[in-house]
Amino acid sequence: RALQGQNILARSRRRRWTHALPVLLVAALAVPFWSLPPEQKIYWMLAGRKNHDLWEPITLYGNPYLAIIGALSLFYWWQQRQQGIQSRRSAVIEWVGNLQTFQLLIALSIAARLALFYLFDIRISLTFVLAPATAYLTYLLLTRINLPVQQAPPLAAATKATAKEIPACAKNEKNDDAHAVFPLLENAMKKGLFRENDLTLGRLAAHCGVTTHQASAAINQCSGHHFYDWINGFRLEAAAQALTDTRQPVTRICHDVGFNAKSTFNTAFKRRFHTTPTAYRKQHDTAKKE
Repeated sequence: RALQGQNILARSRRRRWTHALPVLLVAALAVPFWSLPPEQKIYWMLAGRKNHDLWEPITLYGNPYLAIIGALSLFYWWQQRQQGIQSRRSAVIEWVGNLQTFQLLIALSIAARLALFYLFDIRISLTFVLAPATAYLTYLLLTRINLPVQQAPPLAAATKATAKEIPACAKNEKNDDAHAVFPLLENAMKKGLFRENDLTLGRLAAHCGVTTHQASAAINQCSGHHFYDWINGFRLEAAAQALTDTRQPVTRICHDVGFNAKSTFNTAFKRRFHTTPTAYRKQHDTAKKE
């Protein structure tokens, strides 16, 4: 809820304590272990590796501790699913959705580890148990990372450049797939898909019939920019055109070109054109009169 702009600390004291109690409980479980002298800590760690039962409750990483973490992950995942995502920003919706999936993976992985131990006396390292969650984080990193591109062209040039003008994409045989995919994405943008306020990388990829990974790689390699920076380039160009050709209010233009908030639009516009939308319109009005 905090990610969606809600002030969770402003709610009742009972709610604050409800969310704080699990933290205090986990901290209390750690007190017996961390209060031991250093040599005793080492002894119990070595003893626990030989006999799993000795980890409970004197050490921090026993099965009760894992059960609390798993139960909390499942509980908060369920709570978030019940409340839904109260945001119009596509980036927030996508981010919270990824967080929910990560919480569910942690809960299910820990539940599987506990079930194997208590039902079949099978001991599996927590490192292997959490492999699905680690793999999911790696997938998110690889599909969203914005690797640096040598001599990346400016955003305005990148959105208008042809394949011949972008050697990093067109002249590298390893990037043939990106070179084939990027024109599809660019064509969708030119047809106005960027005007959708809830446009995400996944929706754009599905619209063009490619995978999310293919779309992300094509945008990064052929434009030199992250997905949202790239589509904002189209939005800002359309906004600048509307400011000079129409008398529509700035707020309406902001939403028509795909931005969800006027403040975000103003910041991006000023970063791109070094002036505010209103001042940009006045400058062009003055130029026309002259």
